Amino acid sequence: MDLGWLGSGSLFAWSAWRLLFTSYVASARPAGTQLPENLAVAAVVYVAAVAAGAVMLSALVRPSGSVTAPGAVNTSVRDGTSA
Repeated sequence: MDLGWLGSGSLFAWSAWRLLFTSYVASARPAGTQLPENLAVAAVVYVAAVAAGAVMLSALVRPSGSVTAPGAVNTSVRDGTSA
């Protein structure tokens, strides 16, 4: 679980930071800057990584089902209402 949190957080945060940087460089086009990557491809990859990190986070946060304490007493009656 801890590795899942770490993975989703780093994937989301690192890619979001890189997406902002890539967007800035694409719009500003600083003189004399030689880019190591194709900006369009990089933007698509970073958007996909941000989305994947968000999906991983939502999967980790979502409860997996009803959990009852060991030894808990079921207080429902036959018709499904609580007593």
